[in-house]
Amino acid sequence: MKKRLEEILNLKISRRDTVTTAAKIGSAVALSNSITLPFSSTALAADVPAGKESAETVRHSACLVNCGSRCALKVIVKDDRIVRIEPEDAKDDAVFGEHQIRPCLRGRSSRWRVYSPDRIKHPMKRVGKRGEGKF
Repeated sequence: MKKRLEEILNLKISRRDTVTTAAKIGSAVALSNSITLPFSSTALAADVPAGKESAETVRHSACLVNCGSRCALKVIVKDDRIVRIEPEDAKDDAVFGEHQIRPCLRGRSSRWRVYSPDRIKHPMKRVGKRGEGKF
């Protein structure tokens, strides 16, 4: 064990070898990301027959929390109710700028804000004195 550790510590690694190895690993990762597997979500979406559509629909929206970013959101709706909110998949960087914008947790949790029992659903008019909490 000690001998193996000494061998590892005494290895001579050049900068060229490091850059070459990093380039090989990077190209392998890029190649593996471009392969569509039969069980991936994009392959399954293309295999759905035209006559049998699921009840879930995808609607596109923007995050409207106060950060000012307006991140693109993909809202999955079933029976006119939000099922989940996902970040928008940008296939082309020119669509959203130089990088893909990922919404924060506040933006992705807006489903809970919409269906919160504490949400004010209609205008409220105060009937008591200010600060009494009577509406």
